[in-house]
Amino acid sequence: MSTAKSLFIRRESGVSGSLRSQKAALAEANERLAQRSTEVADLRLLCDELKSEAAAARTEAASARTEASSAWE
Repeated sequence: MSTAKSLFIRRESGVSGSLRSQKAALAEANERLAQRSTEVADLRLLCDELKSEAAAARTEAASARTEASSAWE
């Protein structure tokens, strides 16, 4: 009976150690995910800014083409 208890306790301590290890790995993965989420949000803001700049540049180019066309006429 004591051998069975000893094996049970040893197995349980192994499970507990594994669980602690998995909790640490999960916390680390969640931290990396949070960092990536922040990076994605920053990149989305940058993308929106670049889209606005591109739209302004297209508008300015169209205006310049219109002015050039009027100047030729």
